[in-house]
Amino acid sequence: MALPELIHTLVESKLKTYCENLVPPEVRDRVRLSYRFRGDSITLFEERPSFTESDTWVEFLWLNFVLMPDYRSGRSIVQTEIPVGTNTGK
Repeated sequence: MALPELIHTLVESKLKTYCENLVPPEVRDRVRLSYRFRGDSITLFEERPSFTESDTWVEFLWLNFVLMPDYRSGRSIVQTEIPVGTNTGK
């Protein structure tokens, strides 16, 4: 299930601002903070240059947000998953 368009737009706007404000411009050549939408989830991750391949960036997952319907209240809730120590190798 994909995120509703309004929620997607709002979350993307907030995450873009968050990522830009958290990483100072003077270190963006060494660290980036980004996010990815996939279905009803959003992944926030850090990227750093690989030690072995300087032109390759490696992702370190920070947090997954998952939109889940709450059938009792008729609303959606956000569940978070913290992938501690996860390195995607990308």
